[in-house]
Formats: sequence, structure tokens, C-alpha cells
Amino acid sequence: MAFNSTKKKDDAQKILSNLSYVTEAKMNEEILIVVITEAEYSIVRKAMDALEAMSIESHSTLERGVLCGQRAVLCKIRDMGTKTLGSVGLALTSILKSVKPTYVVEIGICFSLKSELSIGDVAICKMSSDYEYQKIVNGVVKHRVRSLSAPDPLFAQLSHFARNYKADFSSKEGVYACGDKVVDDSVFKQKILQCVPDALAGDMESYTFALACTDFGVPWAVIKGVSDDGVNKADDDQIRAVTNAVKFFTDYLQLEPNRISSKLEINSSAQTIDYKDISREIFGKKDIVTENFEGSKTAYEAHFHPELGHAWVIIYLYKAQSVPEALRIFLKSSKNPKVRIEVCLVSRNLVLEQRLTAYKSMLTQAGYENVYINSIKQFIFDRIVKGKTSHTTLSNEEQYIDQTVYRNGGEAFTTKQYLMSFIEPVENSPNLMPINVILGEGGIGKTTLCRNFAQHYSKFEQKQEFLMLVTKHDILNAYSGNSINSITDLYREYRRNQSGADSINETNFELCLSCGSIVMMIDGIDEIEAALAGMFDMDRFIDSIKQLDSILHSCKVFLTSRSVGAERFQSLENVDILNLKGFTTDDVGKYLNKGDAKVAISINRIIHKIKPASGFVNPYLLSVLSQIFASDSGSDDMSESTARLDLTDPFEYVLARLLSREIEKQSLKISIDDYYDFLEYVVIDEENSTPLEEFIRYIDVMLGGASGKSQHTSVGSYLKCLLFSLNNDRVNISHEEFVNLIRIKAGINAFQIESQINSQDVGHLTKILGTDYNDITGVKGAIASALWKQQADVDSVNSMFKKYVSHFKNETSNFSLMQSRAIYGLHALAFEYNKIKDGTSAAALLKMLHGGPKISQLCVLGNFYKIDFSGLEFVDCEFSGYQRLLSCKADSITKFKKSSFTNCSAKSGESDFTSSMFDDDCTLDEGMHLAINHSADKKEGRIERIRSDLKRVLKAMRVGFSFGTFSQNRINQNVTLASGAKLETFLSQLCTANILIFDHKTSLYQVNPTVQDHAYVLCEEGHARGQIVSAIRELST
Repeated sequence: MAFNSTKKKDDAQKILSNLSYVTEAKMNEEILIVVITEAEYSIVRKAMDALEAMSIESHSTLERGVLCGQRAVLCKIRDMGTKTLGSVGLALTSILKSVKPTYVVEIGICFSLKSELSIGDVAICKMSSDYEYQKIVNGVVKHRVRSLSAPDPLFAQLSHFARNYKADFSSKEGVYACGDKVVDDSVFKQKILQCVPDALAGDMESYTFALACTDFGVPWAVIKGVSDDGVNKADDDQIRAVTNAVKFFTDYLQLEPNRISSKLEINSSAQTIDYKDISREIFGKKDIVTENFEGSKTAYEAHFHPELGHAWVIIYLYKAQSVPEALRIFLKSSKNPKVRIEVCLVSRNLVLEQRLTAYKSMLTQAGYENVYINSIKQFIFDRIVKGKTSHTTLSNEEQYIDQTVYRNGGEAFTTKQYLMSFIEPVENSPNLMPINVILGEGGIGKTTLCRNFAQHYSKFEQKQEFLMLVTKHDILNAYSGNSINSITDLYREYRRNQSGADSINETNFELCLSCGSIVMMIDGIDEIEAALAGMFDMDRFIDSIKQLDSILHSCKVFLTSRSVGAERFQSLENVDILNLKGFTTDDVGKYLNKGDAKVAISINRIIHKIKPASGFVNPYLLSVLSQIFASDSGSDDMSESTARLDLTDPFEYVLARLLSREIEKQSLKISIDDYYDFLEYVVIDEENSTPLEEFIRYIDVMLGGASGKSQHTSVGSYLKCLLFSLNNDRVNISHEEFVNLIRIKAGINAFQIESQINSQDVGHLTKILGTDYNDITGVKGAIASALWKQQADVDSVNSMFKKYVSHFKNETSNFSLMQSRAIYGLHALAFEYNKIKDGTSAAALLKMLHGGPKISQLCVLGNFYKIDFSGLEFVDCEFSGYQRLLSCKADSITKFKKSSFTNCSAKSGESDFTSSMFDDDCTLDEGMHLAINHSADKKEGRIERIRSDLKRVLKAMRVGFSFGTFSQNRINQNVTLASGAKLETFLSQLCTANILIFDHKTSLYQVNPTVQDHAYVLCEEGHARGQIVSAIRELST
């Protein structure tokens, strides 16, 4: 019979929620119950509900279910004792790692060692002693007993319950004697008592069981019924013994009123939340009255309406062993009139509806007329988010296909399936991180995915969160010009672009995001970063999300980005990386079936042309082909050949098909290459914005007026092409993917010129790199990747980089904005092509490009790579938005002349940069001045602490007018380091600096004879000289 796991889980949840004695905390606990024999397994299993098979392995069987309102896992171990692979010691270790229980209980049978235990009684293990551990000397056996005590508070609770427990059998606590023998012998029984005199009962597993649990760090208990007295064994007595042990434990679970949960029902670390901001939003008042209660098991804040007082109160319960008990504590101090009460349970766990109903009933019975209570996520959503947000209606694409996303590690999900589990996880959902990043190439469908999922999610009537879709347009449309260093900064810009003043303020936005009431979906985070250049700090942006997630571990942010340059996401913690690869064969079939049948036939004939080796088809290319074949005119064949386009590349093939079709449809007497040259002219020479008269002029002059057609007819024929768009008498190519393709191809060609570089080549590269200097479209990354794929000679490519740098520098000393951007883009491309990973290699590449350590006319206009500035001189350079500048290395040789610095001090901790490095002709903004001066002050303080520590060590080693030889312990008796460093580490550093010498044979330190004179001066006069000075400077860095 098939096992219905979903029904079993529903049954378990229903059983748990209907038991009045089960608190929320106990519901969240899971007990592991270990049994050995078939009889034990059968009797415990009968006591459990909603059993669900977990796994059946060679050494154990696991089933999950409910025992007396507690989640429980029943574990049947195969073998008795401790000496086999299937015994408790070896099997339990792996089970504990898999289940991770709250605590573990072994239920089974034991034998009595003393008369105070009768058959059928239950023994609770106080301590288990291994009687097998012995030493034999000259035939004499010496017992070397090893013992483990049962841990509190679990044992204390069981012991207290046993003392007051009433049943037809006795229950007692006592010591267990454990060994690998089935004892049915009175003589051996006495030997056990000689070994463990205090033992009350004996068994075969308790010590090894306790050892495994103790090693794993999980509380344990052993509860066993007495089946015999170690002499006369009988099967019927075993069943009776196990039945009584199970009855004792199940009664304990149900009847022990003071049973302390190992987990608080609510135990939030979110005491840093300013609950007043929430209440101000709900009350609509600035001034509110508060009362705080802080106990060991209960803590809350009570906020009262400033005018209505106790008639309207909001409770923020952030610690509670029991929610009903916490509510009772508040009700004892509550006053009339009791009209309205709202309770926010500050817990990331959602509360079952049955429990909320019980809490509401309790507050209603206390006299409150209007009651609302929920977990913080739902509370914030209902009380703040709902009234401050509205869903934007987005249009669905008729041919939208729910693509598959591939998680790092190979798991595959449909996008809707994955995103739903990300927003509202259910049991067996993938274990998702707070930040999810979907990567994909241009046209792969990232934006379409976001828009369609947002539309799909907006249709749900019952929601617990608001899905906030943020696009590049939302940020750039009304950008303020301020830095974006956190997700709150990004929200501030998003909020500026939203209509209506009634929106969530920034403080409450952080709370809404941290508790999961708002889920942010940010489409094109890499494009936003690139568009804002140095005004966007990705590292700090990601850190801000992590900080918000640390409050309640419920923060959810979904990002999309291009694959190019996305390696930085791979190394981040708490980030899930997924890849959108394109349409599978089935996806293509579904897409075409939604469209025109004739178009589908035409596309199926050539689909292999746009399917690369990966087997995935780019959806954008499929869309373009659908538009190409939508017209009845023109043939399906492409008779034209081309030298400019590579027909084995899917993007270039589709562009060639498009141009060929246009030539045929409009009866243009030109080739595909002529048409491509025209597109390149518009994109590169005219920067993709051509005045209509220039557009016409090119057609007349370069394309021969389309074989004698009138000018207007000719222009109209070209403008019918789906690539072109005419606005305000300017023509541009509206398809960004093909614009990028043209720029990438032109960029690659720029590094494959065999003849001497001329001004026209430099001009083209200026427009390629200067138009998109922050690489919003990923052109630089694609050029670098293409050059590597072509296996071009690295030295030859770097030689071209050097030539271009030289041409730029020789062409003018006063760069235009476009030229400055191109210089920056050229260096960024060189760094990406050479895969620069650290400051040292960055410095080496700069010296290669500029012909030595003197770097001139360099422009850094964004968050560039880290550079080791040591030994370098920079002349006529511009640094703007280079926020990691002051975290780079520099030394006393580093110099800057006639250079400018703006917005470069954001990451301005302690720095190697000093004011002496900048000559009088340099221009530094105020932030840069302040950061350098602050760093100098901190460095000076550290140098002083190092000097003081060194003086203390040397004085401790003084012997008269000389210095002695001392051990570390002897020095430690007389030295306390002002810097807080460890003495052992500091002494090792002094040895490295040749101030001290360490003798490894004697483990003694002595002052290096070559510095003893200067050491004496430091001790007597406090002045550092000679080698002491350089050592202090070295240690301070």
C-alpha cells in the first residue's frame, strides 16, 4: 500500500494543535526514542500517532510521528549490547546527526540488582556505570569503573515526576550497571554488585547510549522496566516491563505540569527592535506611554494609546516559556476600560490558527472587546504593510513559459516553484538562504521572470507578505544622486519614484523586511550598480541585508544579475546562487504551440541553428525569430552569405536572418554585410542615437539610395526594420541585446588590428568603452571573455592595451568626459582580461601599461580593483567614486601629483595613506582630508602603544645596566601590554624584527646585542632610536 506522507503530516499537525497541554515550544521539540528489541519497538509504536517512515537502514529503522502531543522519532536499533556494527554505540552517532533531536530517551527492559525493585517496576537511570572496564594484575581483577551521570534538567524532571507518580507499579531512580552480557546467573549478579555497589538495575546499552548522546551534546534519559532479577527470565515479563516503562513516559509527557521545555516558546534576540516605531504607526501618534516587564521566563513591552490609555494597548511579547502564562502576567496588571488589545508575538515561527483562537478567547474572557494577536511577520503585514502598499498591475506575456532554474549543486526547479518556496517555505522546501541571486545572460528572461511572477503572486488573496518588485527604472528615474550603501538606501530611492505620499517609512521598512512581511525582488542589481558607478557599494549593500536578517532570520531578498562578472556572489555567505539557462526542448515546444502554427513550422526548421552545445535556447532569440516569420512575405531560406557575422553563434545567426529577411522584404540591393556596417555606424559612430538627417545621408551616400529609390521611400524601407526606432527625429536601435552584440564585436576587433593603431581606431574604442564605462550592459566582461575563448596570445593582447593607453595619453592632456570614461573602461577591461585578483598583480599590470612606476593620466571613475600603491607615482590622475582607495596598500614612496580625489573616502578605516603623499597641486574633497587625518591619529596612537609595550618588555629584561635572559613566564610576571596583544605573539614579533633572540633549546629570550644600546635609551629616556624606530613602525602596521 502506498504511503501518503502528506496526509500523515496533516494528521500529525492536527493532533498536535488539538492537545490543550501542548505549548508552542513543546510542539517545536522533537524527541528521539530509542528501542532495541522487537517487543520494545512494537509497544512504543502502538503508543504513537501519525507515523511516517523516514528510512530503513542496515542498522536501524526510523519513523517520525506524534507521542502524546510531542513530535517524536522512533528508532529501532538492530542489535543488543555494544560490540557489533548494529549496536547502539555505532548506529546512534549517525542518527543523532540526521535527526538533531531536542533530547533522547531509551525505553526498554532491565534486570534488578537489588530487592527494592520488583518485576514490572520502572527504573529511571541516575547514572550508568560500565562494569566491563577492568585491569588484571597477576591474576587479580581490579575494577576501573567508568560512569556517566544523567543530565539535568531532564533527569530532575523525571525524578520529581517519579516520586509523586501513582500506578500499579513503582518508579524509582537509581544507578545502572551496564555490560555486554545477558545475565541469568546469581553468582555473576553478585560480581556486578562488587564492581558497582550502588547499582539498582542492570542492562546492556545504557552506558554506550549515554556516551554517544553526551558526545553529541544532546540531553538523554534511560527509562526501563524490570523484566527479571538477573536469574529467572521470562518473555511475558518483558512485555509487561516495557508496557509499564512506556506508560510512565507517556504519563510524564501528559501529566507533568512543571515540565520545563528546553526551548522557550518565544525567545527572540530582537530586543534591539524599536517597537515604539510600530506603535506610532498604528496609533497615528508620536507620543506613547510604555511599560516594560522583564523576567527570567517572560519579557514584553506594553504600549498604551496616549489619549485612550488602557482602553487600547499593544503588547510586544519577545520572551515567553508559555504564551498563556505571559498573557496572564500582563492581565494581572491590566486596568479598565478594557476595549482593544493587540499582541505581537516576536517569533519567526507562524502560530497555528487553533492556538491564536485560544489566545483570543483568553483575552476576550478577560474583558477585551476587540482582540488581535499574531506572530510578528503577520502582525506587521496586517497592521502596517497592507495599508501602505498596493500591487501594480503588470501585463502577462501571452507566450510566457515558466523556465527551470538550476541551483548550484545541480538541483532544478521551475521558477514559480522555487520562488514560492523562497517566499513561503513549506515542509520539504529547499533550504534557502536569505539572499537569492538568479544569474543569466542577456535575453535569457530574468526581467520577464520577475514581472510575471510578481503578477502571478499579486493574484493570491491570502498572503502573509508583500512582494516588492524593484527595477533599474524605479531607481534611476528619479535618482537623488546620494550614495546607496544599504538596502534601505535603495528603498529610499525606490520610494521617491512611487506615486502617493502614504508609504512605509524607512525605519519600518527595515522591520518589515527583517521579519519577512516584505519580500524584495530586485531585477538587474548589477545594472543598478553599474549605472550608479561609485555611488553604489555592493559589499555594504549585501552586508546590510545580512544585518537585517540577523534580527529574526526571516529576511528575504531576491536579486537578478548577468552571469558575466558574477563571481563575487559565489563567495558570499548566506547567498543562494541559481542559474537561468534558457528554454529546454520542451519549453520551446510549449512556446511555439502558443503562437501561430506556420511560424512554428518555420522556426522548427532552423531551431538547431540557435541551440548551442548546452542545449538551451535563448528565449529572446526565439521571440525575434517569431517576429521575423510573422510576416507572410519573404522566404524561409537565407540565401545571403556574410563575412561580418558568425553564423555558428546563435545571436549573430538570428541577426543575419533578420537582415536577410529585411533585404528581401524591402527589395534592398545591399548585402547583409552592408546592412551590418550600417548598424555598426548607428551604434558605434553615432552612439546609438542618430539624427534623422544623418540616417538619411548614410543611406544615400553609403548604400546608394537603395538602388535609385526616392529618398523618403528608401528611408521608410529601412525604418520598417524591427530593430530601428524613430523618436524626436532621432533614430536608434531599440533592441539592447543586438546593440551589445555590435559593441562587443567592435571591441574584439579593436584588439585584433594587425596594422598600426590610428586615430579612428582610438575613436571607435573611445565610444565603445566610454558610452558604457560602468559596464551596465556587460560589454567589457563579454569582450574579455571572448578574447579568452579565442585563445588570443596574451602578450599580444596586452601589447594592444599598452598601445591604446599610449595613444590616449599622447592625443591630449585635457580629456573630455567621454575620453576619461574610455580611459577608465580601458583599464577596467585590461584588469578583467588579466583576471587581476590582488593589489600586487594590479600594480604590476599598471606598470606594464604605463611603462614603469610613474602612472599618468589614469582615470578611475568607480569602485575599481584594489591596487597596491607602494612604490608608485601618480601624475595628472583622476579618482572619483573609488571607495576602496584608502583600504589599499601604500608606502613612503607613494606620491600623487596634480591629481583629484572625490567620493573616495567611504571605506576609510585605518589607512596607509598620509597627507605627505599628496603634493600642493592635488585636489582632495573634505571627506578625503578628514579620513586621512583620522587615520593618522589612529596610527599615531597605535605606534605609541607599541612603543610603550616594547619599553615594558625591555624593562622587564633589565639586569642592572645590561639585559638578562628570561623565559616567557618570567617576563609575563612583570609585563601587562597596553595594546591588549598576547605576550607570546608580541615576543614572537619582536624576534622577527630582530629586537629579541629566542633560544629554542632553552626556551629563553634575550635582547639582541646589536640593539642593546638603543634598548637602554628607550628604557631610561623613553626615546626610540635606530633599529628600534623601524621595528616599532613595522609592528604598528
